[in-house]
Amino acid sequence: MSRVIVITGMHRSGTSLTTSLLQSAGIKIGEKLLPPAEGNPRGYFEDVEFYQFQEQALRGRGLNYMVTGEFVFEPNPTESEQALAIIKEREGLPVWGWKDPRTCLFLEFWRQLLPGAFFLFVYRHPLEVLLSLIRRGDVENFGLEGIDAWVAYNRSLKRFCERHRESSLLCHIDGITRSLGQFAELLERKFCSGLRLDNSVLQSLYWPEELRRVSLSSEIEKALGTIHPEAVELYDQLNSIADLPSKPEYSTSRSSPELSAFSEFVSSLSRADDSGRRRALLLFLTSALEPDTLVRFLKRQAEYFNEIEMRHFEHQRAIDTQQAEHQRAIDTLQAGHQMAIKAQQAEHQMAIETQRAEHQRAIETQRAEHLREMEEARAWFADQQSNWRNLAQGQEQTVQELRVAINELEQAMALLDSERSDWQNLAEQHGLVIKQQAESLTSLESELTFWESIARRFWDGKWMRLGLKLGIVRSPNFGHRDAN
Repeated sequence: MSRVIVITGMHRSGTSLTTSLLQSAGIKIGEKLLPPAEGNPRGYFEDVEFYQFQEQALRGRGLNYMVTGEFVFEPNPTESEQALAIIKEREGLPVWGWKDPRTCLFLEFWRQLLPGAFFLFVYRHPLEVLLSLIRRGDVENFGLEGIDAWVAYNRSLKRFCERHRESSLLCHIDGITRSLGQFAELLERKFCSGLRLDNSVLQSLYWPEELRRVSLSSEIEKALGTIHPEAVELYDQLNSIADLPSKPEYSTSRSSPELSAFSEFVSSLSRADDSGRRRALLLFLTSALEPDTLVRFLKRQAEYFNEIEMRHFEHQRAIDTQQAEHQRAIDTLQAGHQMAIKAQQAEHQMAIETQRAEHQRAIETQRAEHLREMEEARAWFADQQSNWRNLAQGQEQTVQELRVAINELEQAMALLDSERSDWQNLAEQHGLVIKQQAESLTSLESELTFWESIARRFWDGKWMRLGLKLGIVRSPNFGHRDAN
């Protein structure tokens, strides 16, 4: 299973030296590393891919590596895919890792992607970091931002270390250089790395002048506590939780009169809240600790500003020259343009006059045509008016005839209504007569039925039977009366 060790800490805290030791012991820290430079002549030992990823993530959010406030990295999908791709390229290595001070700002992000990774944190006194930044020329405004960045970086790693003690190792760079054996034991006990570190390797890699220590004293600590109390408090907290802390070694030699006077002056201040005052006090403190370093830094700053001013002067002169050339070109163009405008105006005026004459002729032609069409329309309207008048007269006569016909129809309807009433009365009378005749017919049928029954009884008598036998009489046909 692949083991991952991440080395990080504030810039100029000794992470490059620590990483070079681990690389010599067998950790793969990358195939393509940042090349050495004036600030790190022996190399940065930083994997280019991790460096570029984190640098671009900061710049994409309007920041640079000198982050001085709280920073929480919230990756977008593209950034997450890029990070996973970088990790995937190294998964086959048995022990690998990377070093980049910026990782202090991305700790939780990397832990989510590499939950089994171990983190080695290196810290250093804030004044030593500040002076190292000044030597390299990284700090402007006399270093106040350097202390603020130290606080931001170390506050982030302290928070992570307290939250994930089982996978974190916190060491002071002085503890590593002075107690390499103890550091190797801690590394093996915490990470089970199997790495072998020895003093011979450290002697070949460690150059004290490149990791210069500051001769600290209680007066310096007290002054820094007034200038930047948060940094002193955080440094003490780091020492209290570190696996390999720094052993405070205050100088026993008498401080310079200037530094003693400065310490007394700073102690008389309750707190340096104003940023300008803090910057001025920090400037004096750094000048008292390493006057040559500050002089060189200020000299580089002066040279830098002089170079900027010279570039600005040259740029301004080039701008003035270009402006003069542009003005001449503009004047030439304006003159040619003015002549072209006048020629075009004359051509346009002639074209306008020609168009006006043609338009006037067209208007006269159209006016004559319109007058002719109006006369024809007037004659047509007169014919139509006469036709409509004749039609109206014919319609009026037709209306009169229709009115007469309507009167006759109304009279006929009244007569029909009267005759219909008479016919209705007659029909009612006939209905009554038919009803009476039907009742008489019913009565006659009843009498006929009665007389038929009497006749049957008569013909059924013995004398009728005898007559029938003798053929004297004929049998009557009852029930077959003539319909008439």
